Amino acid sequence: MKKIKLSPAFVGFLQTIGFLSYLALFAALIMNGNAIFGPVNKTILGPMLAFSLFTFSAIICASVMLAYPFYIFWEKKDFKTAAQIVASSAFWLFIFIFFSCVLLATRP
Repeated sequence: MKKIKLSPAFVGFLQTIGFLSYLALFAALIMNGNAIFGPVNKTILGPMLAFSLFTFSAIICASVMLAYPFYIFWEKKDFKTAAQIVASSAFWLFIFIFFSCVLLATRP
């Protein structure tokens, strides 16, 4: 089987697409929270659920964006490629944020 070699920029792009896909699912969950979970009646469970979801989301996001670069750095001892992947992911995420802000600012 032939091994496919992907560039760090493309890996960063794919990681950002995965990250944004997860964020879209998480945002849909949050936007429909009352329909899914029902209204929160001033109990401690609402804030506990919110903070638990936030923590879980942070773990998933860190895994999506940083697990492969960490593997490259730790196992392959290739700091340059790992740094390029992280920088590329940050670049693509910045591009998404920038265009999202432009789209939101130009909406009527």
